[in-house]
Amino acid sequence: MKVLLNGANKRAEYAESAKVLRDAAEVADIEVFGVMWQVRDKDRTRIQETIATAETLGAPPETTVNWHLSDNTTRPTTAAELKEVIAQHSLRRQGILITYTMWRSSGMRKPFTRK
Repeated sequence: MKVLLNGANKRAEYAESAKVLRDAAEVADIEVFGVMWQVRDKDRTRIQETIATAETLGAPPETTVNWHLSDNTTRPTTAAELKEVIAQHSLRRQGILITYTMWRSSGMRKPFTRK
Protein backbone atom coordinates (compact mmCIF):
# COMPACT_ATOMS: atom_id res chain seq x y z
CA MET A 1 0.00 0.00 0.00
CA LYS A 2 1.39 3.35 -1.00
CA VAL A 3 0.86 6.28 1.34
CA LEU A 4 0.50 9.65 -0.30
CA LEU A 5 2.09 12.54 1.53
CA ASN A 6 0.18 15.76 1.77
CA GLY A 7 2.02 19.07 1.52
CA ALA A 8 2.58 19.46 5.27
CA ASN A 9 3.89 15.91 5.67
CA LYS A 10 6.16 16.32 2.67
CA ARG A 11 7.58 19.57 4.05
CA ALA A 12 8.16 17.92 7.44
CA GLU A 13 9.99 15.06 5.73
CA TYR A 14 12.07 17.53 3.68
CA ALA A 15 12.86 19.54 6.84
CA GLU A 16 14.20 16.49 8.67
CA SER A 17 16.35 15.34 5.76
CA ALA A 18 17.54 18.93 5.22
CA LYS A 19 18.82 19.14 8.80
CA VAL A 20 20.79 15.93 8.34
CA LEU A 21 22.28 17.14 5.04
CA ARG A 22 23.06 20.59 6.47
CA ASP A 23 24.78 19.16 9.53
CA ALA A 24 26.79 16.64 7.49
CA ALA A 25 27.88 19.35 5.04
CA GLU A 26 29.13 21.55 7.89
CA VAL A 27 31.54 18.91 9.17
CA ALA A 28 32.59 17.33 5.87
CA ASP A 29 36.30 17.39 5.09
CA ILE A 30 37.44 20.65 3.52
CA GLU A 31 40.15 21.35 0.96
CA VAL A 32 42.61 24.08 1.97
CA PHE A 33 46.17 24.44 0.62
CA GLY A 34 45.47 21.59 -1.82
CA VAL A 35 44.90 18.97 0.89
CA MET A 36 41.86 17.68 2.77
CA TRP A 37 41.39 18.61 6.43
CA GLN A 38 38.98 17.07 8.93
CA VAL A 39 36.76 19.70 10.55
CA ARG A 40 34.43 17.77 12.80
CA ASP A 41 33.79 19.33 16.21
CA LYS A 42 36.67 17.47 17.84
CA ASP A 43 39.02 18.40 14.98
CA ARG A 44 38.18 22.10 15.23
CA THR A 45 38.75 21.93 18.99
CA ARG A 46 42.19 20.42 18.41
CA ILE A 47 42.99 23.06 15.80
CA GLN A 48 41.95 25.87 18.17
CA GLU A 49 43.99 24.35 21.01
CA THR A 50 47.06 24.11 18.80
CA ILE A 51 46.68 27.74 17.71
CA ALA A 52 46.22 28.85 21.34
CA THR A 53 49.27 26.89 22.46
CA ALA A 54 51.44 28.43 19.74
CA GLU A 55 50.23 31.91 20.67
CA THR A 56 50.64 31.33 24.44
CA LEU A 57 54.18 30.03 23.99
CA GLY A 58 55.05 32.85 21.62
CA ALA A 59 56.11 30.38 18.95
CA PRO A 60 57.78 31.99 15.92
CA PRO A 61 55.43 32.13 12.89
CA GLU A 62 57.48 29.54 10.99
CA THR A 63 57.06 26.94 13.76
CA THR A 64 55.26 23.86 12.48
CA VAL A 65 53.50 20.84 13.91
CA ASN A 66 52.94 17.64 11.98
CA TRP A 67 49.20 17.75 11.36
CA HIS A 68 47.27 14.60 10.45
CA LEU A 69 45.11 15.13 7.38
CA SER A 70 41.95 13.36 6.25
CA ASP A 71 43.94 10.69 4.41
CA ASN A 72 46.08 10.03 7.54
CA THR A 73 49.19 11.56 6.01
CA THR A 74 50.96 14.28 7.97
CA ARG A 75 51.81 17.78 6.87
CA PRO A 76 54.08 20.32 8.57
CA THR A 77 51.61 23.08 9.43
CA THR A 78 51.92 26.53 11.01
CA ALA A 79 49.42 28.17 13.36
CA ALA A 80 48.61 30.66 10.59
CA GLU A 81 47.72 27.78 8.27
CA LEU A 82 45.49 26.26 10.93
CA LYS A 83 43.77 29.64 11.31
CA GLU A 84 43.10 29.60 7.56
CA VAL A 85 41.53 26.13 7.82
CA ILE A 86 39.20 27.44 10.54
CA ALA A 87 38.40 30.55 8.47
CA GLN A 88 37.60 28.50 5.35
CA HIS A 89 35.39 26.19 7.40
CA SER A 90 33.55 29.19 8.84
CA LEU A 91 33.00 30.67 5.38
CA ARG A 92 31.67 27.36 4.08
CA ARG A 93 29.38 26.99 7.10
CA GLN A 94 27.97 30.48 6.55
CA GLY A 95 27.27 29.64 2.91
CA ILE A 96 25.49 26.44 3.91
CA LEU A 97 23.39 28.28 6.50
CA ILE A 98 22.46 31.02 4.02
CA THR A 99 21.37 28.38 1.50
CA TYR A 100 19.44 26.51 4.19
CA THR A 101 17.72 29.69 5.42
CA MET A 102 16.71 30.65 1.88
CA TRP A 103 15.35 27.14 1.30
CA ARG A 104 13.28 27.29 4.51
CA SER A 105 11.90 30.72 3.62
CA SER A 106 10.90 29.43 0.17
CA GLY A 107 8.30 27.12 1.73
CA MET A 108 10.32 23.88 1.62
CA ARG A 109 8.33 22.55 -1.32
CA LYS A 110 11.33 20.70 -2.78
CA PRO A 111 14.09 18.72 -1.07
CA PHE A 112 17.01 20.77 0.23
CA THR A 113 20.27 20.73 -1.70
CA ARG A 114 23.48 22.59 -0.97
CA LYS A 115 23.60 24.10 -4.47
